[in-house]
Formats: sequence, C-alpha cells, structure tokens
Amino acid sequence: MASKYENILNFCFKKGYFYPSNEIYESVAGFYDYGPIGAKIKKKIVDIWRNIFIDRTGFHEVESTIVGPEIMYKASGHVDEFTDPAAECLKCHSIIRIDKLIEEKLGIVWDGKMETIESIHNQHKLKCPICGGEIGNFKKVNLMFKTGIGYGNTLGYLRPETAQGIYTSTIRNAKTLGLKLPFGIGQLGKVFRNEISPRQGLLRLREFSQLELEYFVDPNNFNCNIYDRYKDMEIPFMAQDGETMRKVKISKLFEEGILNKPFGSLLGMDMEIMTRIGINLSKVRFRHLRDDEKAHYSKISVDVEIETEAGMLEVISNAHRTDYDLGRHQKFSGKNLTMQTEKGNVIPNCVESSIGLDRLFYCAIDHGYRGEGRENEWMQISKSISPFNVAVFPLERRDGLDIKAKEVMEMLVNKGISVFYSDTGSIGRRYARADEIGIPLTVTVDYDILDGNAVTIRDRDTMKQEKAFLEDIEKMVR
Repeated sequence: MASKYENILNFCFKKGYFYPSNEIYESVAGFYDYGPIGAKIKKKIVDIWRNIFIDRTGFHEVESTIVGPEIMYKASGHVDEFTDPAAECLKCHSIIRIDKLIEEKLGIVWDGKMETIESIHNQHKLKCPICGGEIGNFKKVNLMFKTGIGYGNTLGYLRPETAQGIYTSTIRNAKTLGLKLPFGIGQLGKVFRNEISPRQGLLRLREFSQLELEYFVDPNNFNCNIYDRYKDMEIPFMAQDGETMRKVKISKLFEEGILNKPFGSLLGMDMEIMTRIGINLSKVRFRHLRDDEKAHYSKISVDVEIETEAGMLEVISNAHRTDYDLGRHQKFSGKNLTMQTEKGNVIPNCVESSIGLDRLFYCAIDHGYRGEGRENEWMQISKSISPFNVAVFPLERRDGLDIKAKEVMEMLVNKGISVFYSDTGSIGRRYARADEIGIPLTVTVDYDILDGNAVTIRDRDTMKQEKAFLEDIEKMVR
C-alpha cells in the first residue's frame, strides 16, 4: 500500500503540479519540471516573499549570473569545502551518499570526519542499498557543477547558492543607491548542486530555486530598522539541546542573548511567509543549531524545520555569517569592500535568510492535500497561493450559457482576477477538477443568468452553493 507521501507525489504528477524533467526519455534523478498548476503556485509564493522581504522593508533585489569564475568560489570556500562523503559499490559501481546511508541504517549522525565513516563501515560492513554489494573507495566529492568559460582553459562553476553574487556586488550597489548600514539585498533564482543520491521528488534536487536575503549590518552597532515589527511575534523555538521546545517572543530571545535584533527580524519574516502561504504552524519548529552543527563561518544558526508526510524537512536556514564572505572576497580580489561608519571603515557583517523555494512549495502542498472525505482527492491550499482566484463554468454548452460564461470570465479578468475556465465534461467533474487544483471558488453560469443576472457560487472547502448577482462576484472573490 502506498504511503501518503507517495500518494501526494502521484497526485501532483497527474494534476500538473510537478513531474520528472524530460520524462519521455529516461529521466535523470534530481531534476523536476513545474507544470501549469505548480508554476502558478510557485510564482504566488515568490510574490509573497518579495512583498515581505523586499518591498515592505525598503530592501533591494538583484539578479546575478548563474556561472561564476573559479576564483570567486575559491574565495567563498566552495571549491575546498562544499563536499559530501561518498562511497562506491564495488559490484554495480553506484555512487552512494555514505553519511546518509549510515544515518538511515544505523541511526548514527556523522561527525564530519572521513576516518569515522571508515571505522563505522569496518564495524558494521554496510552493503550497497541498490544491489547489496560490497562498498568501498570512500572519499569526499565536491557538489558544484563545473563548466568551461569561453574556448580557453578558464574554469567556472554553476552557482551553488545565490548569495555570492550579492556579496561581490554589495559595495557597488551600496554606492549606487547611497545606502548606509543596515540595509538588505535579496535575490531569487536557480542554483545547482550535483547531489550524490538525489531522491524524494522536490526534496533533494540537483537544480532548484532559492529565496535569499542578505542583511548587512554594522558590526559595532546591531540596531535594526525592522525589529519593532517582529519583536512581539511568538515562534516555536527548539533549544540547542534538541529537546526543549517553547513558544517564545523574539524579544525574549534577544533579551536572553540568543540572537541579535537583525537575526530576530529575519526569524519574524520567516514566520510571516509561512503563515501567509498556509503552512500548518503546529508542524513548524525553529531549531537552534549546536556549535558542532553550524557552518564554521556562522556565529548564530537557526534552521526552520517543517513536519511533512516525507518527514521533518529543513526548509529555511538563518545564519549570522559575520564578515566572513566579504572579508574573503576582499582578500582574494584585492578590492576594498569596507563601508564608512561613525567609528570608521568596517567590513559589514551579514545576517542571512536562505529559503529553499521548492521545499517550501512542497510543504504548502503537503499541508493542503486532502485525500479523504470526498470522492476525489483535493487541495485545501491557502487562497493566497491558489493557482486561480476563481473558476467559471457554464452549466451547459447551449442556450447561450457558454457565451455568458465567457463574458463573466472576461469581466473578472479585466478586474485583475485570475480565472480558470472549462466547459467540457459534467458539471460535477468540473467541480472536482477545480478542487484538485485548489481553486477556492467556482462560478456556475446557469439559466438564472438569463432571468435575473444571477449565478451560482460554490465554496471549495464547504462545497456549499449560493446564488449571487454578477456585481457581487468581485467582492466575494477578493
């Protein structure tokens, strides 16, 4: 019997949310396309992120290149440090993500040392999960995609995160816009990681999308121009011991010295985007990472994890990256990346929110999926990210009802309302189709429109129907 997670995947494949890329050939693991429905939902999530993290804060957005030169990724540390441990099956020659295999089979979390992996293997004699063969040849594998630039020997890489393009242009943009610390610069876009064992649909991809905000602050003054908006927000916070959970105000965490004001502001923004896209907040935790879990450049790290049918997922990573990135780029480029403050020139500190857009998308779908209680599977996703605001159906394709329905559709579209129109199949099947893609309201143009300019409105969640006049539809939809 299929698990609920498998049911969700199959449902999404069938209904055009997402599906394996280039599937008419033998699909390559780790690559997925968004279909007509998924692409619209994804865009709605991006629009909400942009409203919260960029527009309302007065921050700015850039779009940097996907390909970068090797020197940039040497400076960032990705050439030397962006690796995962791998092993080779000596029988079928599959490459295996060995730390994940150890965690899944033995429940042991890897400590980052290759000698530990070999010691564990020597003790437990792990087998290839694909063919059962012996495994060996343990090594670290760099996860970046290499590419040649031009026709010479210039080596480049596809970006593994959007942040580095922000860092390399930070001083230029600050001068161009006349920015003083603190200020924020965000970016959304595709990134690429050559995962050893991609699996689980959208949850471990080789090509995916990030929503990142880099908040630059004065290291001598951590005042924050958006802190007051979020200081009284409560978040479900897990302590570094991995057990103690409490619902606590962001201001309380600041008073306890756990985080600074810019960092707390980003946690508040994370909470706001999850609320607005319909994440079930009872399944969310903000996990304070231990020192041995943090990246070496991070002073504070808090991951936002969301419980799903696929397990607990890390969806958002927040880190106080100090001046590590700008400092490294200043050293490797030889350019001055300092900014003027009241106490002299400093390299700005950076506090980062990095959202995995594909995982956030999946969590919204996972929490909205309803596979029981009705004849058909359906989606109770938040109305804020529904692919269409409303569906318009003629009861029948005769007596001018289809013409009237198209007039209603055009009226709504002209008012900036997105409409799904269908006149094929029974009206019951069309209702089911609208429910399957999460449309909150349907307008059925029946014979009452010929007499009194009235239509039937149906609610997705309750399935209740009521009569309404055309002039009332816009108010009901909005």
